Amino acid sequence: MKNDSSKTCRRSSSRSIARALRSGALATALALGSILAAPRAHASPELDRQYALASIGILRAWDNVDGLFGDIVTKTYTDYLSNQSRFVVQDLGKANDLMTGSKLPYAKVIEDPAILTQLAKTFRLDTFLRTRAVKEGPTYRFTIEWVHAAKLQTLATEKIEIEQPFRGEGKLGSEEFRKALSDALDRLIAKVPFKGTVTGRDQTAVTVNLGASSGLKKGDTLVFATLDDVKYHPLLKTIVDWRLTPTGRAVVDEVDDGLAFAKIETEEYGRQIARFQKVVQIIPGVESVPIERRSLDLEKMDQRAKDPPRIGYVAPGLLLGSTSRDSTDGSGSSFLYGVKGEIQAWFTSDFFGELKLAYGAASYTQRDRLGAVTLDGGSLSMSQFRLAAGYFYHVTNNFFGPKGWLKLGFQKTSYGLPQDATAKTGNVSTGGLFLGLGGDLPVRQDYGVIVDVDFGIFGSGTEDAGYYGTSTGATSISFSAGGYAWIDPKLRFQLGIDFKSNSMDFVNGGSISNKSIALAPSLQFFF
Repeated sequence: MKNDSSKTCRRSSSRSIARALRSGALATALALGSILAAPRAHASPELDRQYALASIGILRAWDNVDGLFGDIVTKTYTDYLSNQSRFVVQDLGKANDLMTGSKLPYAKVIEDPAILTQLAKTFRLDTFLRTRAVKEGPTYRFTIEWVHAAKLQTLATEKIEIEQPFRGEGKLGSEEFRKALSDALDRLIAKVPFKGTVTGRDQTAVTVNLGASSGLKKGDTLVFATLDDVKYHPLLKTIVDWRLTPTGRAVVDEVDDGLAFAKIETEEYGRQIARFQKVVQIIPGVESVPIERRSLDLEKMDQRAKDPPRIGYVAPGLLLGSTSRDSTDGSGSSFLYGVKGEIQAWFTSDFFGELKLAYGAASYTQRDRLGAVTLDGGSLSMSQFRLAAGYFYHVTNNFFGPKGWLKLGFQKTSYGLPQDATAKTGNVSTGGLFLGLGGDLPVRQDYGVIVDVDFGIFGSGTEDAGYYGTSTGATSISFSAGGYAWIDPKLRFQLGIDFKSNSMDFVNGGSISNKSIALAPSLQFFF
């Protein structure tokens, strides 16, 4: 339950604030430093901590009507923020008295970097509210600033105009004014693109500084994100852009007045929910929203998290591209169409085995070095067999997060052509061990890129017709690269380029090289 006594912290700070009031040189230095500051902060867990925005102080309002609004503004802000569980209000009463009694004009005191920095250190403030009111005829113009205490950056600004709020000195006028200020604070706080902060995390659950007082209910879904970048104007010290990256979701399991416990449901590939990360969205639970309004994306994430693949996958696909043959006696190329298949089994989360098969066909025409046709419309076939075992290197604890792999296996690739003495064509094949490596990089929740390369080692080859004699060795490489998108929790579509190259050299100085490159769509079914 919310403990009111913890919402207000009183500290004696007369000496430190007074020293800051006299520190004009320090103020100048800090102001110059702010002009030279870099215009952004870079992503790190520390950035989330820096912008926790939990502890807040209220500077006494400045106005040009002899401090008319000081007390009521402070009281209105305090009442409003005390009902917001994400904020802890620090009592700046004595410090405000000291600053208003300074020999320096109060309008300058609340702008002085040295004074504000000392104030933030003394009261351990994350942010503070600064208000100016200017009376022009019957109109009062208010400017409210929400300032980040550590860097004196303006998080958000709100302006309002009120016509004689104390007209008649009755309760009605006062309440109208307080409501206008409260509404302005609503709009001010909403300009910062997050609603709360993660205060704790264990293996399966998180706590957040939002509770029943914030309208949170059991069954609501919290969407979390981490700060990637905070851009601000280096001279004006105003934040101009927030950049956040989603990290996961959790469902509220227990709600106190100022605190909530939520069970982690999903986490983004390569990212984890952590302390100080931000609550960027609250999705009402099914008790509050009809089932048909639930996000399809959320349902998929839930299903994938509850029943993740554990065995491996099969991936049938197509090959649509071209194939070419180049030898000592001629060359040719043609359109290739075929099929491919892949099976991967996960022995553990780190070790796997895989089998890859490919078959294609083409109508092949070959010309000699002078351009004369030596083989017209011959039927060419291509087949490949690869079997390997490998090791995954996981960048994060998430199996489907960023990872690389290394594998060792055996492969055989064959190209079949009619045996023809004039064109010196026939069946050829290469085989041997290969070493493979690759990587999988998710770029968004349901999308990613993948690269896989296999290099032949200790290869050998044969040419059935014997036109070129004995082979002295063979080289081979298989390469694939592309992107993927999750369709269902256990179904993924992949599209990429598949390239194969195999060549042989012979004792008589001859050589044969076969290449194929194809667009390779496939579906991966996970189990």
